[in-house]
Amino acid sequence: MATRILTAIDEPEARRVIAVIAYPMGCELLAPTDGNDAMTRLADESFDGAIFDEEGRGIDAIALARAVRRSKLNNRIPVALLVKVDDLTTLRRGYKAGATWILSKPPQPGPLRAFLQVVTGHLPVDRRRSFRLPLRTTVECLEARDINRPLVLPSLEISMSGVLLEVSGGLSVGQEVWLRLPMPGRVRPLELMAKVVRKEASGRTALDFVPLRPQDSDALREYLMGEEKSST
Repeated sequence: MATRILTAIDEPEARRVIAVIAYPMGCELLAPTDGNDAMTRLADESFDGAIFDEEGRGIDAIALARAVRRSKLNNRIPVALLVKVDDLTTLRRGYKAGATWILSKPPQPGPLRAFLQVVTGHLPVDRRRSFRLPLRTTVECLEARDINRPLVLPSLEISMSGVLLEVSGGLSVGQEVWLRLPMPGRVRPLELMAKVVRKEASGRTALDFVPLRPQDSDALREYLMGEEKSST
């Protein structure tokens, strides 16, 4: 049986890119005729995932994300928003509404394929923890063997589960480091333990946080939801 994905995407090129990658993975893309049709189908039919364009004409992607979370049949499915990645306001609205994934416009094959692997069950992931927002700051990485000489590296994105750095600075996959992570609205940086989990050919380096303290989780959640508070 095909994996059923509800889509609301206006741009023909975006639809083409998604179809080219989705169909060979066994996905069926189902497009509603308008917002009312989408709401009706969410109430009456079961889907495995959803992709909504936040600029779709006649269909409110944020309202659809909320409807997914209210749906008895579909409240646990992964939801991706197709959005301009520098639009923090829309990204945060999507997070509050229940979106679990961000796809940039135009959609890029790598992130799109990763989302579809989650939908098809080939890539298990804690859905809410995978939601990422841009965060451009400088992160101090302290290695256990030389805590007095931190690496100072630029960040690109952050989520509840980790941070993406623009370069590796010599860090190796599997290495654990202490991070000093400045956050908007906070006087002092967060101090977190993290583990390097991926290095890309471009140099971008992904680190997963190793269990967060409650206050650190709260700080990250406030940033993702746009509720930063002046704090120590």
